[in-house]
Amino acid sequence: MISLTDAYRIVSATIPLYAAMILGYISVKCLNLLNPDQCSGINKFVAKFSIPLLSFQVISKSNPYKLNLKLICADVLQKTIAFIVIAVITRFRSNGNLNWIITGISLSTLPNTLILGIPMLKALYGEEAEVLLSQIVVVQSLIWYNLLLFMFELSAAREAHMMQSSAAMEEGEGRQEARATDEIQETNMSISRRKKLMLLISTVGKKLLTNPNSHATVAGLAWAFISFGYNVKLPKVVEDSVSIISDGGLGMAMFSLGLFMASQARIVACGTQLALLAMVLRFIVGPAIMAAPSIAIGLKGVPFQISVIQAALPQGIVSFVFAKEYNVHPEILSTGYSDWLFILTQKPGQATRQNTDRLESNYRIFIGLLVALPVALVYYLLLSVVRPVFLNHLSAFWICILELAIMVKGPGLYSDIGKKARDLLYKDYQGDHKFTITTYSPTGVAITSSGTKKGELFLADVNTQLKRNNITTDIKVDTYSNLSTTITIDEPLPGLKTILSFKVPDQRSGKVELQYLHDYAGICASVGVDANPIVNFSGVLGNNISSIGADVSFDTKTGNFTKYNAGLSFSNADLIAALTLNDKGDSLNASYYHIVKPLTNTLVGAEVNHSFSTNENTITVGTQHSLDPLTTVKARVNNYGKASALIQHEWRPKSLFTLSGEVDTKAIDKSAKFGLALALKP
Repeated sequence: MISLTDAYRIVSATIPLYAAMILGYISVKCLNLLNPDQCSGINKFVAKFSIPLLSFQVISKSNPYKLNLKLICADVLQKTIAFIVIAVITRFRSNGNLNWIITGISLSTLPNTLILGIPMLKALYGEEAEVLLSQIVVVQSLIWYNLLLFMFELSAAREAHMMQSSAAMEEGEGRQEARATDEIQETNMSISRRKKLMLLISTVGKKLLTNPNSHATVAGLAWAFISFGYNVKLPKVVEDSVSIISDGGLGMAMFSLGLFMASQARIVACGTQLALLAMVLRFIVGPAIMAAPSIAIGLKGVPFQISVIQAALPQGIVSFVFAKEYNVHPEILSTGYSDWLFILTQKPGQATRQNTDRLESNYRIFIGLLVALPVALVYYLLLSVVRPVFLNHLSAFWICILELAIMVKGPGLYSDIGKKARDLLYKDYQGDHKFTITTYSPTGVAITSSGTKKGELFLADVNTQLKRNNITTDIKVDTYSNLSTTITIDEPLPGLKTILSFKVPDQRSGKVELQYLHDYAGICASVGVDANPIVNFSGVLGNNISSIGADVSFDTKTGNFTKYNAGLSFSNADLIAALTLNDKGDSLNASYYHIVKPLTNTLVGAEVNHSFSTNENTITVGTQHSLDPLTTVKARVNNYGKASALIQHEWRPKSLFTLSGEVDTKAIDKSAKFGLALALKP
């Protein structure tokens, strides 16, 4: 049970903040000590000096060489899960758009860690809480708020483009030269998109450069590396100059909130549904999707409790400022604690109508502030009392699964998500005739020759592979006299693989690829070797039990994203489930892979694919069974009536004979397709 001492510590840490807010309210409402211009000056001071210097002070005192990687991974997984779930829900809603995705992510994953989280949790867990929360503050300031700003700018650019397109259509209506105009627009479309992208990046960059908190975060992180790396401390005069302002940052922020509340004429209750939705996302959904990955990756003890409680804090500051600036549902984000920062951007003498639009938020400010304290106490009680009874058993459950799971190095790459099910359902099935033979020279060079007969067409290629230490070189020549070369450097650094590939005579085929595997991450990045390359990045976070990732490609020539996919997977000793969002969000794919009997290699698998554009579903189920250690049979069928089967026999070590066939059960009069593959290896 939570002790009175614990309750007193958290109350004593938060009540002074409320005292400063009440003092600000009384100063304007009762004593008339400050006019609007003076209030605006106080707000500017808080925004431009107090909060940035407070960020610098907290981050510079955090040791970047002793980061809690599990906590950071859990934070990244929380944001990624929230993005995928909200994007899918928004995709199904008729009125859903990017603005709702931004609002949902802001509400569920961006708490007020700096202003309220550090003093509250420091009172409960001591200095360890400040160290861990400062790491989350760094990630928020350097990554999440910048990505959020990019999404706001992207949304604004899309809306502006839609308005321009609509105006152009209305203006050109009824004109005979409309077709010519469309052709010109299509011709210049790639140039226009590229300019818009550069303008977007330039706008985001300028806003980041003019944001004092961004400068403070980078400076604090840089000094932390210097300070803890070389055991250097700030000069006393500099440290005291920073602390004398930053120490008053919390009080000044709450004082500003009191000034804002006092400037309103009345308090009007907001819409119940939106307020309830915001509260649920903020205080229930956010902590839930933070707790799940934290447990999955093995975050335990005080760091686990801190990660969950900080996720239940009221709404963050910066996300509301952006929402107000871009007018993206600010009335919903104001439900949280951070509504006070609206006053930092409000100018003196604003129109009465604008103030009236904000009257509803006062009610939600008050609710958010009142809810913050009991919510923190409730989560502290649950994590302190229930966790030793329930979560310890849950942790033991995950450990048991980890021991039984298929052992791989971390979560693998993004291409590994759902790979087991794909191999079961599609690998080795073919309707062609293929012959492959591999020989080895005395020096160890492997030469593989293959030929494939596709109807009346015959294709052949020769591949030569040379391995020397950790460098593998593959040279392939095909029927069309294309020379493909791939150079792979394995483990130049622990977990890293470098791949260089190109094809002659295709001058745009050159590509450099980096792959990095970690116990909790898998990253793959590639870039084309030409003037306007295609850049691809994919990343996976988690472990061999649960993982989540994304895959993005960008064409620098046209300024378009050619691909953006996302996926997650879960596996244990005998099953693997995966869910991916593909084709720029147009198709949703779910796959299932289950080991029925390991001794006979009996497997079953299924895949369901839904296309949002055509509203069509494709369902494929398949199975595999080993008749003996050298012979395997497979079969599959889909909802369109196409059934396939194959038998594969290893007639000598590493040499396989595969016979496969496919028949359309809905058109049985049509001839079936047969495929034959023979692979010979010494």
